[in-house]
Amino acid sequence: MGRSKEIMEIKLRRRIANNQITRYLTELVKYGFIEKRENLYYIPDPLLRETIMKEY
Repeated sequence: MGRSKEIMEIKLRRRIANNQITRYLTELVKYGFIEKRENLYYIPDPLLRETIMKEY
């Protein structure tokens, strides 16, 4: 979680519990928005990935 969690907390200006992050990631994997490979998360859809990277 580390760096990604820190970035989200800075952007949202609030603390986020580890179990909440885990729950969000699990749901995103479940619905196909992200994939987990070798303990890293990826956005498989190139359009979604590009949009998110531009925003953040």
